[in-house]
Amino acid sequence: MPAKPAREDAPDAADWRPFLATWLVVGVVLLYAPFDLQRRLAEGLQAPLVALATDWLFRRALPRVSSPALRRAIVAVGLAVPIAGTLFLVAQVTDMGLKHPDLLFIRQAEADAFAWLRRSTRPEEVVLATARTGALIPALAGNRVVYGHPMETVDAEARRGTVTAFFSARWSDADRAALLTREPVAYVYVGPRERRPGAANVAGLSALTPVYQSGEVTIYRVAAGSPLPATGPIRNGGPGG
Repeated sequence: MPAKPAREDAPDAADWRPFLATWLVVGVVLLYAPFDLQRRLAEGLQAPLVALATDWLFRRALPRVSSPALRRAIVAVGLAVPIAGTLFLVAQVTDMGLKHPDLLFIRQAEADAFAWLRRSTRPEEVVLATARTGALIPALAGNRVVYGHPMETVDAEARRGTVTAFFSARWSDADRAALLTREPVAYVYVGPRERRPGAANVAGLSALTPVYQSGEVTIYRVAAGSPLPATGPIRNGGPGG
């Protein structure tokens, strides 16, 4: 039976190669762009890289290998390497999940405090917390923070140093009070990360009024900030419960 002729309008795989090559080259060039988010542009570059490499392997490299056994071995290795890498990542994440590190998990008291912030404050109100907590608050509570992400915070290095110093014994209460006056901070969050060994006790600052307390977490209202939400007096679990 004679073979059917190829359709003239059938897409040619070669048509995709210039697109994939352009994607890869532009992505690599943008990695050196002069702004802090450039490394995020590496996400997704694996797609054109793998597609072009696979095309080269099957169209150029393997046809030149005369031994069928060697061709099968090359394909097997090409499949085994990414599978091994995936299994390693699965094992690593499983191990971290069993150990419950702070990097991946938050405590129930923290989750309750984030829920209170989302329920009782406005998104534009700024919360001051340590670097790790500041990375969680925008996503889980919806508030702005003094420092939240190393690439998405303006003047990130200086702001990270500021929040670290605020909760450390290096600063005096006068330094902390000056920061609260200078920055538009509405709330100060004090949880397990803010109470680690060597941390300062910020509860004595006259500008701070506790408005939420549950377990290891206390949230203070800054007197110079925006008005306190009408949620009732403080009690365990926060104003108004």
